[in-house]
Amino acid sequence: MGAFDLTHNNKIKICADDNRHKLLAKAFYTAFVILSVLLYSCEESVDPPEESYGKLEGRILNQTDSFPLAGVMFSTRPLTDSAFSDSSGVFLINYIKPGTYSLYANKFSFQIDSTTFSIKAGETKKTLLYAKEIFQINSFLITGKKITALDRLNKKLFDYTAKSEFTVAIIQDINGDGLNELIAGTHRDGADKGVVYVFNKSGAVLWQYKTSQNLWSTGDDMFVYSIRAGDVNGDGKQEVVTLSGHYNWFPERLCVLSASTGILMGSYGNAGRASSENSLLLFDFDNFGGEEIIVGSGNNNLGNSAVVYCFLGSNVSGYSYPETNGSHIWYTDLGQPASGSYPYVTWLEIVVDRNGDGFKDIKCGGGTKTSPTYIRYLSGVSGQVIN
Repeated sequence: MGAFDLTHNNKIKICADDNRHKLLAKAFYTAFVILSVLLYSCEESVDPPEESYGKLEGRILNQTDSFPLAGVMFSTRPLTDSAFSDSSGVFLINYIKPGTYSLYANKFSFQIDSTTFSIKAGETKKTLLYAKEIFQINSFLITGKKITALDRLNKKLFDYTAKSEFTVAIIQDINGDGLNELIAGTHRDGADKGVVYVFNKSGAVLWQYKTSQNLWSTGDDMFVYSIRAGDVNGDGKQEVVTLSGHYNWFPERLCVLSASTGILMGSYGNAGRASSENSLLLFDFDNFGGEEIIVGSGNNNLGNSAVVYCFLGSNVSGYSYPETNGSHIWYTDLGQPASGSYPYVTWLEIVVDRNGDGFKDIKCGGGTKTSPTYIRYLSGVSGQVIN
């Protein structure tokens, strides 16, 4: 009898548990339905019918030549949607609530004034905008002691006349202001021999530095024959790197200068020179950050040998005479790879990995790239001759 009662009690308990589970399941289902309805109603309130919005459709042109401008970013205040102009200068901003807005546009090297517009529900407002180009230094002409900076339409921005002839120049934004600077070097024939000048677009001299130096009692009749700019010490800022050489084939001076101030950050004296604009190269061969400085040249002290040497921009110092005791990370003597009195390395270029170490390498030679007197390949990391 006791066993029967126990079974009976268990059946009652099981029935009670089943009823509780059913009630819980029903409660969960009811809560799910209510939550779904709430979420659906919220979505409906966020996206009302498109007819309650307006649209702004426009086109933007260069004021100088009426050419369409692509890649202009448009936004409104108060904020709505944003858009970019396409290759035809056309842009479209959707989902603008009725009201009055200010339209702002932004593109590098252009001045675009803001404008105000009002829009109604269901309206497509159309507008035509013009952008005023901020002309930059785009090219230059060297005529003896005068250098002329030109914009992209070849209109003169400024002239500058030095006391020595100009030898070489490059165009680059070296101080991060969004505008190109003109960096130019002079010859040895005047009071400002071997000077590097940095000009802004108005022709003002931002700074200048005299690279000429009396090394080994040879006099300071040096001229600038190569200029490069890049981040050579990994600090996130650019530096100006120059090569200057004595007029009588000996010596040359490598200088690293602050791009913002022109202060000398390091220099190296080499007992020979290549006097070629193409004998200076900046590139991060080891992928450690900061570009290495590669110089193709010669060394009179090594029997007129062709040489290639490499520096970290954060540590440029020393001399190659009376012995090769500079702070370079490698210095490769190629001997005399070509016959004649001028076997020096006169050009450098970056090539794909040739020795299988996973890094890019260096191709160099004498003469010119189109008519080389010889060609050699070097490891970009170690300077070791590959062939």
